[in-house]
Amino acid sequence: SFNYKKLLVAATHTKVQSRCVALNAAMKGMGTDEKQLIRVIVCATMKERELIRQAYQEMFDKDLIEHVESETSGDFKGMLVALLESCEPEDAPDYEGDADVIIDSFAGSDADFETITRKLAAKTPSQLEELAAAYEAKAGESLKEKLAQESASFGESIFGNSDFKSLVQLLMQPPAERLASSVRYCIEGWGTDDTGLI
Repeated sequence: SFNYKKLLVAATHTKVQSRCVALNAAMKGMGTDEKQLIRVIVCATMKERELIRQAYQEMFDKDLIEHVESETSGDFKGMLVALLESCEPEDAPDYEGDADVIIDSFAGSDADFETITRKLAAKTPSQLEELAAAYEAKAGESLKEKLAQESASFGESIFGNSDFKSLVQLLMQPPAERLASSVRYCIEGWGTDDTGLI
C-alpha cells in the first residue's frame, strides 16, 4: 500500500531526516498541515531542532524558518519560529522574574503573546515546569490553564487561533505526554493520520 511504502522510505532516513520530510510535507502544495508542524517541532529537543534546521537546508535547499514564516501567521508563526531559534537552554533562568513578566503580559484587554512566547520557547521541559510552579505560586492559578483561557479568545473562532492554543498546550506537557498526545491525535476521530504516526 501507499502508506506501507511511506513507512519503508521513512525507515531509510535518520530521525532528523524523517522530521525534515514530515515538515516539508506539511507545507508543500495547497494548504498547510499545522498539526503536523506542531507535533514535529514541539516534540523535538532543542538540539534536534538545530539539527533539523541544518538538515532541512541540505535536503530541500530551503531555510526552514523562512519556509515556516511563509506558510503560517500571527502568534502561531511567532511561537514556531521562536522554538526553532531556541537551540540552547537558558543558563540559570530567573523563574520568579519570568513569572512576573508573564503576569504583566496577561494584564490588559489583550495578552502580549510575543513576550510570553519568548519566555516559553527558550526553556527545556524541566525549566518550563519550574516556570509554571513559580507562576502558580505568584498568580494563584495554573499557567497552562491561563494560556488555554487567554488563547481561546473571541478571535479564535474568527481568525483560527486554535493552532496557537494547541501548540502552547502541547509545549506545556512533559516530553512523554507530548508524544502520547501526538499519537492520540493521529488515531482518534475519523481515519488515521499515517504520516503523523510514521
